[in-house]
Amino acid sequence: MNIATLLQEQSLLMSRVDKTLHGSLDIREQNGKKYIYVHFREDGVNRTKYAGEYSVELHNLILENNELVKQLQHDANKYQGNGQNRSSWKYRFCRNPQ
Repeated sequence: MNIATLLQEQSLLMSRVDKTLHGSLDIREQNGKKYIYVHFREDGVNRTKYAGEYSVELHNLILENNELVKQLQHDANKYQGNGQNRSSWKYRFCRNPQ
C-alpha cells in the first residue's frame, strides 16, 4: 500500500468517528421526563451534545457507538507510523520510547 492510500483510509475512519454520536452518557430529568446528553472532547475542549429524549434503544445505541468508535480510533492509529502510539505513557514520559 502506498502512503496516499493509507492516509485516505485513516481520513475515512476519522470522518466516520466524527459523525458517530459517542461519549459519556448523562441522563437528566426535567419536569418528569428524562433526556440524554453526551459529553465528549473536540479539539481539546469538553463538549456536551443533546442526544434526545431517553429511550432504552437510544441509550444502547450510544453505548454500542462508544465501542465502535474505540475500534475505529484503534484502526486509524495503525496508520500513524511505526506502530507507535504517541498518546502512550511511555512515549510522553520516557526519553527513549521503545
